[in-house]
Amino acid sequence: MYVDSQGRKIIGFNFNLDETDAKAILAHYEADYDKIVNGTPTDLTTPCDCKAVTCLNQNQIEDIFDESIAQAFGNAKRVLPSFESLCCTVQKTVVDIAFVLGNSTFSTYEQFFTWIEYQNWQAASDFLSATKWCQVEDSARCYSDANNLRYQGCPCFGQFPNKCYYAVSSCCQEGQSCCNGKLLNICGDTW
Repeated sequence: MYVDSQGRKIIGFNFNLDETDAKAILAHYEADYDKIVNGTPTDLTTPCDCKAVTCLNQNQIEDIFDESIAQAFGNAKRVLPSFESLCCTVQKTVVDIAFVLGNSTFSTYEQFFTWIEYQNWQAASDFLSATKWCQVEDSARCYSDANNLRYQGCPCFGQFPNKCYYAVSSCCQEGQSCCNGKLLNICGDTW
């Protein structure tokens, strides 16, 4: 376990131990939440000494990561009614933001969701760039997501951006809508 720049306790691939369902998720994967949370944090640049602190095994880390991505995907769909109709770049970017921030912070980005719903990629990017996440914490990843929205948002047809279409987007296959597939497979990329 390590403490990130926000003071959150994190384990594995960005699993936030401060989220309300963290204890239940760790219990599901036979990990002792209390021992992990109450243990001594490890410096991010130092390998864990599993004799001194409680560690997860590789299977637990991967299973919790898979569940975290699935939750981020679900959170994105929950807050954005138009999620399924958005192009792949925007879907992937929003899921990444939901994953990094966790539901408790992600759900507070209401103006961001409004800009996404209006398909105003510039405003959504500007909003994201002005957040504490971009300004203070993980600016490289945040700015990467902001730039994905700004420069690679959904293609425009006429006056307003629209969902992706097979003829103009490599993420769509003939006869499918954009980004259909397995829960953790967004536009052909496995998460």
